[in-house]
Amino acid sequence: MVNKSKPVSEDNKVEIDTMLVHPDGSSVTFLENGLDGQEEFITIEHRITRKGAINGPHWHPELKETFKIKEGRMRFLVDGQEIILETGEEITIQPRQVHQFWNIG
Repeated sequence: MVNKSKPVSEDNKVEIDTMLVHPDGSSVTFLENGLDGQEEFITIEHRITRKGAINGPHWHPELKETFKIKEGRMRFLVDGQEIILETGEEITIQPRQVHQFWNIG
């Protein structure tokens, strides 16, 4: 799953190609950052190895996130609406939208 998030502040700069590996085998890799029109962005690849909930319900005050499914299926709950995405599909979560996601295969 690729996650393109906006914005990125000067305090949150990351080194591109840095990979964080979690004990369960999942990983996060920082792929690129830059400007998209007038907004800054960072593209992150999440490799999720286990099925089930990835996080609890949460929201971001300013961050817009776009998730693109590279392989498998993901379930999203966005402001109470359930959405199932498959390989090649994507969803954009706007600031202040309550969301949660699961790996379903």
